[in-house]
Amino acid sequence: MRKALNLLAIIALAALIGFAITACGEPGGGVEPEDPENIDETIQVMFDVLYGVKVQGYMTRTELGNIKSALEAEYLSFSALFKAVFSRVGTIVVESAPAYANYKTTVGGNKIYINSNVLKKASDLRAALKNAARANNGDPTADLEA
Repeated sequence: MRKALNLLAIIALAALIGFAITACGEPGGGVEPEDPENIDETIQVMFDVLYGVKVQGYMTRTELGNIKSALEAEYLSFSALFKAVFSRVGTIVVESAPAYANYKTTVGGNKIYINSNVLKKASDLRAALKNAARANNGDPTADLEA
């Protein structure tokens, strides 16, 4: 019985060492960092139906995926806002490093531009969408750019 326990302990130790080596990967991380690239493409975001969201800017493919995930996650919480914006405006353009802080639009235009930084915090995204939609709809108390 004691030999079986010792053997089991050795197997468990070997498995633990193997797992540690696999989890750590190669020295230095073993994963090469992604290079940012100039992206100008439309991603398909699933709300109740697929919507196209134009994404523009200098970012990695991982950041592009994060934009899609953030929009989809926020939609689950605030679907009425998203439906209202998409049904009226039609196009949301997400840009990295634009000249504006949060959003920009024109009265009656068919696009709302969103700074990708507002996607990092749900409340910032909601505020940008609400304010941009109000400005786009001609609300005189809403700024066209903020």
